[in-house]
Amino acid sequence: MQWAVTNNSLLIMTFDEDDGSQGNRVATIFVGQMVVPGQYSELINHFNLLRTLEDMYDLPYAGVSGSYQPITDVWIGGTPPLQLHLHPQLQRWERLQRRRLQLQPLQ
Repeated sequence: MQWAVTNNSLLIMTFDEDDGSQGNRVATIFVGQMVVPGQYSELINHFNLLRTLEDMYDLPYAGVSGSYQPITDVWIGGTPPLQLHLHPQLQRWERLQRRRLQLQPLQ
């Protein structure tokens, strides 16, 4: 987690063990230097999270994610940061995904 804080990166952890009950809560934790620490009560789902990541990397929307609002209130400055640094192990994966989607690399 410390790597995300010190390298302009973002670590997102979601514990998704829905028990099907009314009012079930799923913890999602954001770690990074651009994150405003705190507890947030807004309802988010996988589509909000996906939309946020797509906006951060200027990716096309996958399926219905374009119909959902990105998460904005957890960021310093109020908008998702652009061009985060990927952990070295993820850099290769990101290049392969961009080639697969035939997108231009980030400058």
